[in-house]
Amino acid sequence: MGAWLLWSVGLLKGKKSDGTPYINRTKIHQCLKHEIERYSEELRDPKNSELRKNFKMKMDFIARKKDLL
Repeated sequence: MGAWLLWSVGLLKGKKSDGTPYINRTKIHQCLKHEIERYSEELRDPKNSELRKNFKMKMDFIARKKDLL
């Protein structure tokens, strides 16, 4: 796979007129921010107990906590 450009204009991903592929760093950031906000809202909802449990288990693993479940 050849070189890619990080771009700040255009579609989320595309090709410049010379055929060089690019990804739009601004749109990637916006999409990631939106997804993190959505996920955070889901975690705050008490009805999503399974999601909250899985999140805690993953964070405990990342933090290397010994008392997993």
